[in-house]
Amino acid sequence: MLKETHDYCHQNQGQLHLTGTNCCDLIVWTPKDMQIIRRVKDDSWAMNIPIMIDFYFKTFLPSFN
Repeated sequence: MLKETHDYCHQNQGQLHLTGTNCCDLIVWTPKDMQIIRRVKDDSWAMNIPIMIDFYFKTFLPSFN
């Protein structure tokens, strides 16, 4: 099972919020196995958006100068 802190989980939540979708299936494949993990939109995740915007403009973009 994928940990909630994995980057894919954050990516899924961002995509769910941007598209207005309530759930998606994350397919994890390896040569030995495949898992289908149902990801449900977490409205509390949206509290991170102002923090991410702040980081993007104050830290990420200026690093390219």
